Amino acid sequence: MVHAVTHSRFSPPVELERAASGAPLWVALGLAVGPLVAIGLARFAYALLLPPMRTDLDWSYSQAGAMNAANAAGYLAGAIFTARLAARHGERTVYLVGLFGTAFSLIGCGAGDGFTTLLALRAAAGFFGALAFVGEGKWNSDDLAAALAARDRAACAPVAPPEGLYLVAVDY
Repeated sequence: MVHAVTHSRFSPPVELERAASGAPLWVALGLAVGPLVAIGLARFAYALLLPPMRTDLDWSYSQAGAMNAANAAGYLAGAIFTARLAARHGERTVYLVGLFGTAFSLIGCGAGDGFTTLLALRAAAGFFGALAFVGEGKWNSDDLAAALAARDRAACAPVAPPEGLYLVAVDY
C-alpha cells in the first residue's frame, strides 16, 4: 500500500491508502456500489417488494410480471447502449449517470402513482442499472473482436473447470 495525503478547502488533510496500482481504495468502494444498487436494490430487493405491491395495488399477476419485464427490457436497452455512451462520454460519466439514475428511478417508484408511471420507472431503473453495472467493465468492442479473432478461450476471462461447478460439502 502507498499512502497519500489529500484535502480540500472543506475538510482537513486526510491520509488515503492507495493500492499498488495507485488507485485510491475509495475508487474500489465506489465501483462496488454499482452492483449493490444496480443488481441488489433495483432487481433483487425489488423482487421481495413485488408480492406486497401486487396485493396493495390490486394488480393481476400479469401486471406484476409486466413490471419485471419492463425492468428487463430497460436493462437490455441499457446494456446495448452502454459501450456507445461510454465511448462518447467516458466510462466514469456513464457509470455515475447509471448509478444516480438508478437511485432516482427507485425513489420515483416509491413516490410514483399509477401503473403506467411505475412501469416507465421500472424500465428506467433497468436502463440506468445496466449503465452502472455494465459500465464497470473494461472490455470495449475492439477487445471483444480481438478475443473472437484469436479463437482461443484463454484470450477471454478465466473459465470454469471442464467437469463443471458443483457442491462438495455443506458444513454447519
